[in-house]
Amino acid sequence: MKKLSLSVLLLAVGLGLFAAHNVSLIDVPEAHKEVRQAGPYNLMAEVIGNDAVLLAWENPVYEEPPLGFRIYCNDCLVRFAPGSDVADYLLQEVCEGCHQFFVTAYFDSGCESLPSNIAEVNVTSVSDNVISEVPLFLKTYPNPVRGMVNISLEGVKDGESPDISVYNVKGQLIRRFHLSTDRFGQWNCRDSTGRQATEGIYFLKATTPQGSVTQKLILVR
Repeated sequence: MKKLSLSVLLLAVGLGLFAAHNVSLIDVPEAHKEVRQAGPYNLMAEVIGNDAVLLAWENPVYEEPPLGFRIYCNDCLVRFAPGSDVADYLLQEVCEGCHQFFVTAYFDSGCESLPSNIAEVNVTSVSDNVISEVPLFLKTYPNPVRGMVNISLEGVKDGESPDISVYNVKGQLIRRFHLSTDRFGQWNCRDSTGRQATEGIYFLKATTPQGSVTQKLILVR
C-alpha cells in the first residue's frame, strides 16, 4: 500500500510540473496538421438572359499558383476553370430553380482551398432552345477591343438575322441589336443610351431559332 501511494504521489507531482510549465502531454507536430489556404472571396452570381449564370470573384495572393478553380452548385462539383488568374465563369443552360454556388482554388499538390462565400441565384425562366444540328460559333475580333469590335456568327441558316445581347460583368443588359442577314455586325462599345462602355469584361450573347451562344469580350481603354 505504501509503494502504491508513493507512485500516485510521484505521478501527481509530475503532472503538476507539466501544468506549471504549460507543457502539453500530447503535442501534434505542425507538419502533420492540414492547413488549407484561403479561398476566393466576394463571389457574386448573376442570371444573364434566360438560363445563363455569371460567376465573378476575387482571389487572394497565393504562394503557390493554383491550377484552376472548382465551381460547385448546390454542393456538387459542376465545372473546373483552368488558370491561376481566373476570376469569372459563365455557366450556360442552367436549369430552372434556386441554386447556391461556391468556388475553391485547386493546386498541383492535390489540395483544395477553403471555399468562397455562397452566392445564390434563382433561375425562373428557361428558354426552349432547339438543339442545332450545326454548332453555333460566335467570333469577336479584336479581343481585347478598344473601340470597335467585329462580330460574326457561323451555323445560322441563310436569311436569319441573329439577335445580339451585350451584358456587363454584373449581368446587366446594356445593349441589344441584330446582325445582318449575312451574320456579320459590329459593336461600337457603347450602351443603349450612346454612352461609352467602361473598361472591363462583357459578354455577347447571340440568339437564333437554333439556339444561343455566348462569347466573353474584354474592353480596354
